[in-house]
Amino acid sequence: MSARHTHGCTLRVTNIPRDMTLGCLREQMQEYGEIITWIANRNKLVAYATYKTPEEASRAIHGMREHNRLVLAFGQLGMHDPPP
Repeated sequence: MSARHTHGCTLRVTNIPRDMTLGCLREQMQEYGEIITWIANRNKLVAYATYKTPEEASRAIHGMREHNRLVLAFGQLGMHDPPP
């Protein structure tokens, strides 16, 4: 899955606080656009959110960084990432 392709734009989210639930994280991220794919691994403290458009993903990067310690970047699933 490419970070930028016709089926959305994927963000890799790291530095997820241990006291933040993955459900809460997803709810906050949905404020910036439609998430069409969500993959998260609590043990590795990583999540992947695929937004419908690159513009939505960019809004999430800027918006979530202002309010959290999260690290968000355009990303893609790789061999060592959690399976879908």
